[in-house]
Amino acid sequence: MSVMAKEAATLFLEALGRAQGALEDMRRAYDCMMVQTHASEHVYLSFRTAVEECAQVGDIIHVEHETFGTLQFRVVEVLQETIGKRPLVIWTDRPITRRAYDEPSEKWPFGCGAWETSSLRKWLNGSFFYNFSEADKVCIQRRVVTGATDPDWFWLLHPAHVGLAAPDGARKRFAWFQTPERRILKEADGGAVWWWLRGPVRRGRCFARFANGFGNLDCHNPCSNNSVTAACIIY
Repeated sequence: MSVMAKEAATLFLEALGRAQGALEDMRRAYDCMMVQTHASEHVYLSFRTAVEECAQVGDIIHVEHETFGTLQFRVVEVLQETIGKRPLVIWTDRPITRRAYDEPSEKWPFGCGAWETSSLRKWLNGSFFYNFSEADKVCIQRRVVTGATDPDWFWLLHPAHVGLAAPDGARKRFAWFQTPERRILKEADGGAVWWWLRGPVRRGRCFARFANGFGNLDCHNPCSNNSVTAACIIY
């Protein structure tokens, strides 16, 4: 290797080291900011308490689940008060588990991206729902989401809810998702995950949508095992 090549390699490695150091500084600053943000949040220990004490957007609710232990929900929107009730849209801002959006079948070898027939919808509104306490279950309001005729207890967020698609009728960005980093979900070890979203894909029903590790919209086969989050309305 020539002297000039060695010097160029040395300069490159020095520049790379500085860039990595700057990236680490940015990560520490972000973690510090998130700690300060979370320090001011209220934490409730039941759905009922969160409703009765008028929880606000950004507040946290910890509830017990028979299968998954303590689940953390985040208040992502406060809906308009009706009949003396103040409904809250809440969402698990940490991955619950990893599952396919839809299991393979003879008709759909790689699963189907339609929410109304998906195996994930059946699971969320079956064993997942029924393993909450009775006190928590009575606080959950059923709602009909687009693409289904029957109401759901739990559902996936739509890309419009998290700012990844234009508002569509009643679907708009929830108040919690005003900044892109709030679309990035992480495991306990800090690793970012891919998590399922709901809604049709232009390519057809052989694809399902998800938010990737950078918080951007993407799609792939519904039979893939992405992370699962769940949203619901409590009142």
